[in-house]
Amino acid sequence: MYLIGITGGTGCGKSFVSEYLRKSGFEVIDADRVCREVVEKGKPALSEIVQHFGREVLLPDGTLNRKALGKIVFSDSEKLALLNKIMFRYVMQSIEQSIANCRSEFLFLDAPLLIEYGLHTRCDRVICVLSEESLRAERIMKRDGLSEEDAKNRINSQNKDEFYLEKSDYIVYNNSTREELEKQIELIIEQLRALS
Repeated sequence: MYLIGITGGTGCGKSFVSEYLRKSGFEVIDADRVCREVVEKGKPALSEIVQHFGREVLLPDGTLNRKALGKIVFSDSEKLALLNKIMFRYVMQSIEQSIANCRSEFLFLDAPLLIEYGLHTRCDRVICVLSEESLRAERIMKRDGLSEEDAKNRINSQNKDEFYLEKSDYIVYNNSTREELEKQIELIIEQLRALS
């Protein structure tokens, strides 16, 4: 089984790449989805987050208030590092279980923090999705209902393109049309199939 990592900054279009791979019949682990699952109400990860960041990160119904937590961590690198450390343990347990259960020839792991968490070293190949900053900000504003300032804070809290380029085997540029992006993905799929 080949484990293929997919990474890149927020708003670059990793989820579109993953969705296209799913539609093409591949199995994809979505680390963002895993992150949402591990912080559901009553889960240990949520309790630990509240312990460190306070009850203001909860909504009245006891679920995580992502906007409130985002405001805290995306403007303070130390708090972001703490949140990432908490999440890492719980997310890794879930991902390792999915890898162990996989029976496909290729398994894709869509993880924004693939390199930061050292997961790229577990991967046979890494695909990096990049996009222009202005397009990223637009997508984040639309997707998360954020102001331009908050969207830019999120982008600035992450690594620059060079960081991803250094550790990636394939680069996908998401600055044009959906069709152009699909062509790039198809080319990578062909190259991956040649591995087996």
